[in-house]
Amino acid sequence: MRTQTAQQLDSLRSVVAPPQGVLHHRQLLQRRLAALSRPRCISDELHCIAKTLESQPRLVRRLDAWPLQRLLRATPCFFPCPLDRLAQRSGRFVIAQRRELLRYTIKAITHSACEAIPSPGVGPLDEPPSCAVALRAQHAQRKGDGARPLLLLFCKPVNHDIEVADLSRCSADRAQLLEQRPIPLSQRQHHCCFHRSLGFSRHDAHLMRLSGRHTLLRSDSVQQPTRAIEPRSERQLQPLPQRLRHAGSPLSRLDRNPETRAGIQPFLNASQSYASPIPVELPMTTRPALSRPCLRFVAATLAGLTVSTITAAEPPSLHRYDPPGNETTRSWFDGGRRFLEQAQAKRLNTRKARNVVLFLGDGMSLTTVVAARIFAGQQRGESGEENLLAFERLPWSGLVKTYNVNLQVPDSAGAMTAIMTGVKTRGGVLSVGPEAARGDAKGVDGWRLPTLLELCEQLGMRTGVVTTTRLTHATPAACYAHAPDRNWEDDAALARQSPTAKAMGFPDIAQQLVHPAVGDGLEVALGGGAAAFLPREQGGARADDRDLTAAWLHAAPRRALLRTREELLDLDAGAVDQVLGLFAPSHLPFERDRAEHVPSLAEMTRTALQLLMKDDRGFFLMVEGGRIDHAHHAGNARRALEETTAFADAVQVALDMLQQAGELDETLIVVTADHSHTLTMSGYPARGMDILGLVASVDAAGKATMRPSLDALGLPYATLSYANGPGYAGRSATQPAGPKRFPHFLPARAHRVYEPAHGRPDLTTVDPTDPDHLQEAMAPLPSETHSGEDVPLWARGPWAHLLSGTLEQHALFHVMAHALGLSGPRLLDVWRQVKAQLDKQDATGISQQLP
Repeated sequence: MRTQTAQQLDSLRSVVAPPQGVLHHRQLLQRRLAALSRPRCISDELHCIAKTLESQPRLVRRLDAWPLQRLLRATPCFFPCPLDRLAQRSGRFVIAQRRELLRYTIKAITHSACEAIPSPGVGPLDEPPSCAVALRAQHAQRKGDGARPLLLLFCKPVNHDIEVADLSRCSADRAQLLEQRPIPLSQRQHHCCFHRSLGFSRHDAHLMRLSGRHTLLRSDSVQQPTRAIEPRSERQLQPLPQRLRHAGSPLSRLDRNPETRAGIQPFLNASQSYASPIPVELPMTTRPALSRPCLRFVAATLAGLTVSTITAAEPPSLHRYDPPGNETTRSWFDGGRRFLEQAQAKRLNTRKARNVVLFLGDGMSLTTVVAARIFAGQQRGESGEENLLAFERLPWSGLVKTYNVNLQVPDSAGAMTAIMTGVKTRGGVLSVGPEAARGDAKGVDGWRLPTLLELCEQLGMRTGVVTTTRLTHATPAACYAHAPDRNWEDDAALARQSPTAKAMGFPDIAQQLVHPAVGDGLEVALGGGAAAFLPREQGGARADDRDLTAAWLHAAPRRALLRTREELLDLDAGAVDQVLGLFAPSHLPFERDRAEHVPSLAEMTRTALQLLMKDDRGFFLMVEGGRIDHAHHAGNARRALEETTAFADAVQVALDMLQQAGELDETLIVVTADHSHTLTMSGYPARGMDILGLVASVDAAGKATMRPSLDALGLPYATLSYANGPGYAGRSATQPAGPKRFPHFLPARAHRVYEPAHGRPDLTTVDPTDPDHLQEAMAPLPSETHSGEDVPLWARGPWAHLLSGTLEQHALFHVMAHALGLSGPRLLDVWRQVKAQLDKQDATGISQQLP
């Protein structure tokens, strides 16, 4: 007897064989279905269909003629499916307007079971999913129209809660409420509670955060006709971004309605932040109860539909943020005069510095900074070009040359060694001279170079390292470790790469952090990389069965080991002297993907300064935004820009804390990068165009056209792209030809992981602002590379004016040391003391104290 699943499968196969000429790629669909030798369940079939729709953007244009409703009726079930194509489009108004599709969608949802189905690799709904989409239908009748609008509920994790954004349909005569609010875990323990959390109550106050951290649209009650623009906190006193006002959006529809235009116009044209609610009169209708939430079903079926194909509006990437309205000849001229006055008012600070704080944006090229400043401004609804990141407001600036002694384009280890030791060296080595060959453990003897951090330890100052990477990664490791290879992070890695060094007893980098060569070691070490400190039986990477965290913890009193954000925030700085924070087995997650238990870079910076500033010994602190580099290597510009803005937030935290403590003028603050990346910003986009979107220029009169600019092939192109990397258009070993998605994993040792591209990818139906979109790359590489141009530098504090002009990278060490009073004979004296300790290490790498 045929099973129900087999019958549903037959129904599916009949659906994917539509009338001739409607579905151009039906053979591809059928091959995918036939490829499953033994169908495990109907979810596999639907997964294939969703992936096929996703890979064929031209196909969705013909959906009107394709009987998709048969698919919906045939498969009233739930199934896990990758849904990031829909769930990551926060701030987009996805409106399905095909009524035939809507009616059968509602029918399919209504009689579907409501179960907590795990998402791929995550777990049931009582755990925070990485990405889930809830789709439900609202049985709200429009006046004189029986159409039932479709509501897409974007559920994305906010810490451990899910934030639900209700993107509902609006019309000129009626505006429905937009809601976004967190759902506590306790309310998601059971699907019934989850349903009640998603549902509406007639007497509830509903709030909708329209975009990220922006203004709120509020309705006190469904029966009340008044709404207001109301901020939740001081940080949200900002006007709405332009992309929420584009043609066809709910707000633009209200603007066209004579009954609502007067009330909504003030904030549509706002050029300043709101300090109080602004009432907006809107005619409201009662909202009946909603149907049961349908998780992952229809949303997964529609996973291949882009925003543009659903709304039939302008391409989703063409969003423009209005420049300030007060820019005139007089305003620009007066602005130049104010700049001159400020520049003349700058005074040289030649006092001795008590503290030094080095902020290192790994891979933070000048293009990255420019794009990040625009991105940050556009997130606040500004055009972005006029914006400045926190560190760009520092008074002194320059350019830094980054080459290594053997590399025209540097690597992080050699570049950071130059900054920390005052000596340029080879790529791939940590704080050893250029005379030592990479990987040669014997050749290191005599060429270990004292770092600025170790000089500060010798002076009795407090020291700290904060990073979003592993604490044993190249940039932080160059502050305290000495090794001929940056990859010797734990003993297992050392043994794999150099059995000779392992047999010699050469210390791995994690061991050098726990057993410092100079002083008592770091007072603050916060970041990731716990695996390098733990044995394998505890989930670590060490092969020697040693628990270095326990060894560090018990080596001295008043030490604290931290593993979660809660422990970091609850730490009593007065109760401890040294802190080791390991918040992830490897690198910390990207800021976009960071879970609630993982601290942000700004939070780690705040705790580090609280510990380092508690006495008058002075301190040296290095703060690294390390995942800027990793996002670039992945070819994912959006994550790189988000990491850069998070890095700027950490700089602002430090400035505020030092100002409050009265130590700002006694602290040399340096913000720079170790190397650049191949990200470029090109085309002639109009002012205010989405920095992550397609290029749309201006017409002959200089006005924005809002039409994509086309290349010589007649294809649109994006503002941001890479010279090389995984975003190459050709088919790779893991993704088809065309635009690529993050993460793009490729075989590490395959001879050929790409095929030649046949022209550029067609971005007409692609949303390049999608967080997982990989920017187009010219040359195919599994990982995008560094680039060799100079990197920017900003500084303030004692002797910061010396960091102006074009500098060799190793000169930064000498300026920072000079600011601390280490110059001339005194620098050489302290340097020799530290060098003697480094050279007097036994075979185990544990330093021998001088008599």
